[in-house]
Amino acid sequence: MSQSSVNSSEKLSTEVIHSNLRSELSSTSISSDLHGYPQPLQQSSSLSIHSRLENIDNEITLIARKVKTTTSGKLKGMKKQFEARQSVLKTEIDCTKAVAKENENKATHLDTELRRFTTEGSELQRKIDEYKSQNDEAMRLEQEIIMQGKANDQIISEMADIKQDILNLSRIVREKAQELNESNNLRESMLDENAVLKQERFEIDLHLKSRERNLLEATREIAELERLLQTSNSSITRSLSTLSTEL
Repeated sequence: MSQSSVNSSEKLSTEVIHSNLRSELSSTSISSDLHGYPQPLQQSSSLSIHSRLENIDNEITLIARKVKTTTSGKLKGMKKQFEARQSVLKTEIDCTKAVAKENENKATHLDTELRRFTTEGSELQRKIDEYKSQNDEAMRLEQEIIMQGKANDQIISEMADIKQDILNLSRIVREKAQELNESNNLRESMLDENAVLKQERFEIDLHLKSRERNLLEATREIAELERLLQTSNSSITRSLSTLSTEL
């Protein structure tokens, strides 16, 4: 119990005692008895006054005892009420302290969670930025691959045109070879039919052999071109396969 509560209790007890004492004194005839004697007193009535005073002392003693008993009972009741109220207040204070402690713990926990969420948020933002950077790099590489693919398509188209030109040239060479063969057959026939034209046939034969050598050389060059074209096609096919695998 606090010092202010003790002081309030003592003050209240004193006030109760004075109140009870005034009440008891007003209910008796002491004051009226004292009021009836004139001043100064006569010698003949001094004994009577002395007797009266003794009676008054006895009555005051009885009144004081009665007041003490009454006051003690009231004080006990008031003390019980005060203690009960103090107990209720103490319980309420303890509950308030417990709630305040719980709220403080919750606030501490929330602060900890807030710091954790802030840290996790910063880490998450860092990862998002990192993934975004990686995604931008991947998109750039994809764009480069698309452009490279278009360039490869252009090269393939050009090589297809070259291949077609080579095929056309090969067809022409075959046609010329066929013509040469027919000319050779004609030459043989003419040699058999006309010996006079032997010298001319010999010259024609030399000329045809020269043309044949040229055609054979052209055929070898065409074959070499076809081989180079096949090698280039194989290299391009492997490059495209590698790019597709990387994608």
